Amino acid sequence: MVTEESGQPRQREPVLALRALAIQQLPLTLAVPYKGLILEQTLQPRVVGDDGVIFPPPKLLLCAAIYQTAYLHSRFLPATVRGYAQWLTTERCELHLSNLRFLATPWRPRREQRVQPEEHLAVTVWVNRIPFQALLTDLGIHGVGLLFDSWVETPPANLARGLKFDVTLPLASQHAITVAAELVHVRRYQEHLWQTGARLFPTLEQERWLDHYVAERRVEIYSELEQRARELRDVAQSSGLFFS
Repeated sequence: MVTEESGQPRQREPVLALRALAIQQLPLTLAVPYKGLILEQTLQPRVVGDDGVIFPPPKLLLCAAIYQTAYLHSRFLPATVRGYAQWLTTERCELHLSNLRFLATPWRPRREQRVQPEEHLAVTVWVNRIPFQALLTDLGIHGVGLLFDSWVETPPANLARGLKFDVTLPLASQHAITVAAELVHVRRYQEHLWQTGARLFPTLEQERWLDHYVAERRVEIYSELEQRARELRDVAQSSGLFFS
């Protein structure tokens, strides 16, 4: 789980911390978000330089999931490190993380899995029985990510941590459930966009529906990743590259 960046991070701070761990041969955990899932692998860095850190290639499934952003965490780091991912393919395939930044807090594992919907999914948020529109960004049994866009509709005026509301989730074409929720974080990252996270309080029956949706969507996401991994393996073999 990641949080927004701290106010004035200095670019060299993560490099100094990572170099100190590399000298002690302490491994790091690479975390890659993909459609709500978090894929992880512990790796020993090959090089820590002023321009970032270089790793051997991770498992093929993680390679298939990596797109631009990846995260590093360790109990020996003061905070989570975010980096921009690139592949170096000169002599051997290596993963290079550059533009390193400390985030605001240490890494906190999610208590349960989240998944993103297959397509943009509109949901209805009810605040004091007044409906508002939002987009579902990810969903778990006891948590949901919602995106409010003022270009589509003005969000609730009291959009802040602690706000209690209900959210109607269309889990299937013929079925929707309305679940009690409470905002736990709000981040405004563009003039018109609010990214929010909320805790869900489902009934036992609603839990069964949510569990079924998350499990099915998780299978779909992993199937997609495995297909990408097979395509990546074919490209790697034809180019003489090595992936673990």
